[in-house]
Amino acid sequence: MKLNYLRRLERVIVVVLLVGAAGTGLPAPFSSLWGDAITLGTYGFVPLVSLLRWKKIFYVATRDIPILLLTAMAVLSFFWSASPDSTLQYAKALLRNTLFGIYLATCYSPKEQMRQLLWVFGIIMILSLLLGLGMPSFAISDEGLWKGVLGHKNLLARMMALSALLFACAAIDDPKQRRIRLAGFILAIVLLLLTQGKTALVLLLFGLSLLPLYNVIKQYYKLRVFLLLMAIILGGTLAVWISVNLETIIVDYLGKDMSMSGRDELWAVLIQRGLQRPWLGYGYAGFWNNLREVLIVNSLTWFEHKTGGHAHSGFIDLFLQFGFVGLLLFAWSCLTILIRVIQLLFSTQAIEYLWLLEFILITTLSNYSLTSTVLDESNIVWLLYVSTAFSTALWSERIRRNYYRKELHIHNNPALKRGTVDNLPNYQ
Repeated sequence: MKLNYLRRLERVIVVVLLVGAAGTGLPAPFSSLWGDAITLGTYGFVPLVSLLRWKKIFYVATRDIPILLLTAMAVLSFFWSASPDSTLQYAKALLRNTLFGIYLATCYSPKEQMRQLLWVFGIIMILSLLLGLGMPSFAISDEGLWKGVLGHKNLLARMMALSALLFACAAIDDPKQRRIRLAGFILAIVLLLLTQGKTALVLLLFGLSLLPLYNVIKQYYKLRVFLLLMAIILGGTLAVWISVNLETIIVDYLGKDMSMSGRDELWAVLIQRGLQRPWLGYGYAGFWNNLREVLIVNSLTWFEHKTGGHAHSGFIDLFLQFGFVGLLLFAWSCLTILIRVIQLLFSTQAIEYLWLLEFILITTLSNYSLTSTVLDESNIVWLLYVSTAFSTALWSERIRRNYYRKELHIHNNPALKRGTVDNLPNYQ
């Protein structure tokens, strides 16, 4: 009984810390108290519970090599960073969130993590709505765009796109709670529209177009192949149509010019600066905290004093920080996770892997023009990316081990037919 109580308390603490990891801020006089509580929790609670389960944590932490290499590169970049002090400071926070992600993968299944995120995103949505209605000076920008409790409209927009997809997947999974989860889905869309985040809206529409795949995966093999082939053909046709009508879409529908609001000028300068250190980059958080580089960028572009310490593209920021080596590591990591998620989705037909597929695709695509990178230590995206990487690695391994043990069971019992593999005991 006591263990169950402690376990429930641990789950509540995890949800609260995830809300804080999302970058949630509260108005005064609660802001400093909230920040101190989250800092204390992440630097105290997470290391403590990880230490108590250090054998399991260590085992899980060795399941995904690309993530380990990316994290190690961020820390070791202190030795070649253009701003060593900044790299050391930001790397500590990155290590903290990496450990948090490994802890989630170790102690909670993908299904349990999905349920936790329903609470996390739900709390963020409700707080954003209440503060937007009750304290508009805090939750709404001077331009009338909602930023909620996340401090910036683009951050809230991306969070609402992910929230809408999560609640949509959850509504498909559980008919008993479908109404509540559809209400969360609608609220996420309303908040997204209030941010006027057009890029996040496009990403949401893309994510929603993938939901019918879940029914395709559940069909018989031949029909599944046919439907997937039709989806590929339709997807290719859509891609060609978008390419042909790209100017119309960007100018008329998204309200932007073909230069992405002038960002191509900034990107050209940043790529030029990145090529000065093409292989390892300027170190983690090293470029934008180096006054010399910032002055050069400001002098060569119209973005003077408006860059906000980022390239307005996650991929370019990764290149600036880690060079071509870092980009290749990230590509390796994304591809590895994507393959594992697809394999798990087809083998288990579980809704949580559809959600993870949506998360990986939206997170990767959003790096094209949104402000924060995947390796942003102050955002929940890296934490969830880490937990996704290690969770899929762990559960893929468990399924393979389970399958081989069933095959061995059949081999030692010739009377069993191969068609009964799925009905054999589930070995742990």
